[in-house]
Parts: sequence; C-alpha cells; structure tokens
Amino acid sequence: MYPIWTLGLYVRNIVLISLSHGLNLRRLILVLAFSATLITFLNSYYSSYQVQKQQLIDKTLNNHKAYAAKLVSATDNFLLTAQQQLAYVGKILEDDFNNQGLINAEADRLRLQTNSF
Repeated sequence: MYPIWTLGLYVRNIVLISLSHGLNLRRLILVLAFSATLITFLNSYYSSYQVQKQQLIDKTLNNHKAYAAKLVSATDNFLLTAQQQLAYVGKILEDDFNNQGLINAEADRLRLQTNSF
C-alpha cells in the first residue's frame, strides 16, 4: 500500500496535466472531487483494517489467557492430589519405615491406584 502522502503527488500531477491542456474549470473540479472521494475511501479502508486487526489480536490474546488459566487450574489440581496421596502414604509409613514389605505394598498401591506415579 502506498503512503498517504503519495496521493498528494498524484493529485498534483493530474492538476498539472489538466492545466497543460488548458485551464478547464470543469475538469479541475472533477479531478478534485474524484481525488477527495478516493482519499476518503482509502482512509476509511485503512481505518477499518487497523480496527479489525486490533480486535483480532485482542480476541486471540483473551483466548490464550483463558487456555493458560485452564492449564494452570488442571496442573494445580493434579499436584494437589498427588501431594495428598503422598501425604497419606507418609502417614502410613511413619510408624514402620524399616518394613520393606509395607513400603513395597504402598508403592504398588499408589502405582495401581492412579497413573500419576
């Protein structure tokens, strides 16, 4: 897309060409009206493009923020559950920590209870 200031050069060239063919007021008014309409159209097109681009960026960021919050919640729940399970096993093993059979039995129970360990 051309910079907006190049439209001024375009209009200037058209005016100079029309003046070189003779001063025709009707042609000059027509060129000015056409260029004003064109500039207005391009300005509105560019403005709507910028607004839509910003809305798309904002919506995408909000979606990513919601997804990240969901992942944080799921991870927090997983870690809390694992911590509770390990705390329960720790309470059971604190009285008889030297009993290798009890340790193996609790390890097997944890492994079979959930796929977390």
